Amino acid sequence: MKRFTLFFLLLITPLLAQENKPDTFSFLQQVYFENSRHQFDRYLLEELPALLEAAPPTEQTEEILWMLASVEEWNGFKYKALLNYYKILFFYPQSKFKKETIEKIRACIGVCELSDSLYHFSDKTTGYVDTQEANFAFISFIYQSNSDSLITVLVDEIDIFLKIYPASMYEDILLFWKGQLQVKQNHPFYAEAIFRRVLFQYPKSTLRPDVLLALADIYWHNIGQFNKAKELFFELINSFPEDRYGGNAQFYLGELLADSLKNQTEANNSYRLFCQNYPEHPLVALAWERMGDAALTAKNLLEARNYYAQSYERAQDDSLISIVLKKMEAISFDLKDYKKAAQILLIEAKNENSAAKMLQAAELYSKKLNDKTEAKKILRRIIESFPGTSAAKEAERVARQ
Repeated sequence: MKRFTLFFLLLITPLLAQENKPDTFSFLQQVYFENSRHQFDRYLLEELPALLEAAPPTEQTEEILWMLASVEEWNGFKYKALLNYYKILFFYPQSKFKKETIEKIRACIGVCELSDSLYHFSDKTTGYVDTQEANFAFISFIYQSNSDSLITVLVDEIDIFLKIYPASMYEDILLFWKGQLQVKQNHPFYAEAIFRRVLFQYPKSTLRPDVLLALADIYWHNIGQFNKAKELFFELINSFPEDRYGGNAQFYLGELLADSLKNQTEANNSYRLFCQNYPEHPLVALAWERMGDAALTAKNLLEARNYYAQSYERAQDDSLISIVLKKMEAISFDLKDYKKAAQILLIEAKNENSAAKMLQAAELYSKKLNDKTEAKKILRRIIESFPGTSAAKEAERVARQ
């Protein structure tokens, strides 16, 4: 009996000791309060993140985040600190640290020179339960801020998320974002590997066309593997012909063929297919301009002007409108088509509110087209529209001749 009792005591004593052992949080909290000379910074920078990763969120999590952010800020890890201050407000909008956290965030944003969208973060947060979905929402918020300064800490945050939730429904999205961040950090081969992993592991992901387009862009602009980019553009055109992905791929295929593969004939074919199949696409005007540029380089002036006219009719961007009109004007002078040149000058004058363009058009009608009546109409409009200006005085002088 004595032997059994002794065995039982030996068995339960470690369990009782484990039960009565103070928790890690209480110890780290004690160390934090004793850290007035920052002698324990290194230890806290190791142990506080480990505590966050090792255990599910509790009522102590916001205080752990506060302690960690404070130590990070003191040690110059301003972006890591900022991210953890954000987490306090994001997950715990009624936190006892709320006032101090808002002040810290505003101070950090000033030092980090970040955008106003992040500055007003505290006015927008509604609070989340600290779960997988909420953590994803937090990462999404930071990612969509488009802050280059936060890229490194955001990549770390994605890695931590994927470690804690290894079978997450958000894995393909987060890997795609991580790949995009690696591109921004000029790590194209790392990004390539990530994008290929997404395509391999998630063949039915809704992000597949985005990943294909991003991968094609890396092959084209970062790695210089133009034929691989070309293959991916064709895959996008054939797999997603009815939506913007197919349209984007068709346009960019033309750009790739013209600029990198130096095949202008095939490039023009791609641009024509693009304009034919995606007439409402926002890049259509640019495709017509590209064909105009190619024709102009080949000295096919009439063809070039016709392409530019198509571009002008579809352009929505003021800068593109101005560019193609100037090209059409120059071609018209080269062709000695002064009537067309005068018409284009008047369109430019209206767009730019330019008296000088009107004077130039009036001169063409008077001296090149021998149409004094039309010239005088234009001069009268200048006098009425720009009274008291040097242009109006010049128009009055020319009209008296």
